Amino acid sequence: MDERKAVVKEIISLLETLPSEDLSFLKNQAEVLLHNRNVIESSKAEESGSDDKTPAVRKRKSPKKAPAPKTLRIEQSDNPRYFNICAGDSRIFMDRHEIKALFKIAEAAADAAEAGPRLYRWLKRERSDVLGDAHVSGSGSPVLGELYKALLDNFTAG
Repeated sequence: MDERKAVVKEIISLLETLPSEDLSFLKNQAEVLLHNRNVIESSKAEESGSDDKTPAVRKRKSPKKAPAPKTLRIEQSDNPRYFNICAGDSRIFMDRHEIKALFKIAEAAADAAEAGPRLYRWLKRERSDVLGDAHVSGSGSPVLGELYKALLDNFTAG
């Protein structure tokens, strides 16, 4: 049996022991992984697409930096334990505990300028994938200010 089949078999045996809400979470994560893989593969296909007029030696292009989203919002998913942070075209899946941790950081800060570096450190440590998906370039990114505002506008302590 090859390694992939062994891993799939092990995952299936673990899935059988999980409650429904955990299975829903895993399903959503799998959908995110597939979406990200499709985006990466389509980007590679676009980059490697060539025609007869393409010179044999290409100049290396600097990677295009995606613009930061102009609006960021937080939506609750169908399951109240999970949320999506919508930043531009990205939908970033987060669970209730992650949102709660981010809210505590936002609530403790005096303003967006103070919250930004704190939110950045937490995201870098706990969910570094979010930084790329939300186009957060650093601790002073305006996206973090939008996240701060969205957290305070949508959640309350308690």
